[in-house]
Amino acid sequence: NETPLGQIKQNEMKAVRFIIVLCSTVLFAQDSVAVNSKNTQLSDSMINSDCFYAGQKAAQNDINDTKYRDFGSGLLLSVFGVGIGYIKHSFNDIEVPNSYTAELSDKEKFEFENGYKETYRQIRKSSFLNASMAGAYCQVLILGGVFIYAVYVELRDHGIN
Repeated sequence: NETPLGQIKQNEMKAVRFIIVLCSTVLFAQDSVAVNSKNTQLSDSMINSDCFYAGQKAAQNDINDTKYRDFGSGLLLSVFGVGIGYIKHSFNDIEVPNSYTAELSDKEKFEFENGYKETYRQIRKSSFLNASMAGAYCQVLILGGVFIYAVYVELRDHGIN
């Protein structure tokens, strides 16, 4: 006697594998920094003030909203997706848009870039962890429901209540 899970045809499994590979390719694609056109130039007061703080503020404005992709990473790849994504976001190289640093001295540019990169990395890791863990929890609920249903069907078919 095969369980309902064991009755999946071979072609359907190939399609599932293809979808998983396709989705994981999209989920772990390189992040891009979307710069708001109205925020690409720093005001004189930002240039004259603490450049590290200005870099932090610019990074907060530039963060992309990738919660759906992060959720999908946890949903499809479970804890492995969360771990791989966290490592990816920890060591991901972040490029500061040149429009922010064009008019800064070397020291100001260095401080600005440090503030920008540190803040961008912290926010992305935090956002990724929240969304991907939610996806992993949903995967556990879905697979647990399928398992419980399969056990229920087996017990029902054998006349055990």
